[in-house]
Amino acid sequence: MDKIAEGIQKLSDNSLFNGALALIGIILALIGIYLTIRSIKKKIPAYYFESRSLNFSGEYSRVKDLEFIFKYKNEPVDKLTFTRILFINKGRDIIDNSDIIPDRPFRISLKSNFKVLDAQILYSRNQSMNNLKIEWSDNDIFILFDYLAQLEGLVIQIVHTGTEKDICLKGFLKGSIIPIRYKDMALQYLVC
Repeated sequence: MDKIAEGIQKLSDNSLFNGALALIGIILALIGIYLTIRSIKKKIPAYYFESRSLNFSGEYSRVKDLEFIFKYKNEPVDKLTFTRILFINKGRDIIDNSDIIPDRPFRISLKSNFKVLDAQILYSRNQSMNNLKIEWSDNDIFILFDYLAQLEGLVIQIVHTGTEKDICLKGFLKGSIIPIRYKDMALQYLVC
């Protein structure tokens, strides 16, 4: 027993051994903090969008004898913009329909002097399971769902008369959580 106590005493007097133990302790503490942060469940509604516009009254009007006439419901259209929007739950917790503030639902809004001509869901991983759908009027597209699990969402294509600057996503979750707009190209493959 004295040999064991003597061995422990020698190790505790060794500064290299003490430094290694301190380093291991710090590493384990950092791993614990990292795993704790990762395990926190959050609801993070996020979106990314990209637009492509066709302007029929600008550069094409300079070409002699070339005329484009586009109409929507018998009204002339000078500009068409195709916008694809990815709406996704980037959080670890499920976004339930009851989490949405009733008078502030998730919707894509266009400024009042522009119109939505068409809107449709291009892709959704579990569209029928979580009852994903959209409803639209002249200036708003409402995103309706029962729930969105982690990394679930949809890609919506909107044809409208505005530009990318004229469109925005609105809506709130309880707790004043608003959707985060991602501008990075990492999500581009989902909307192109």
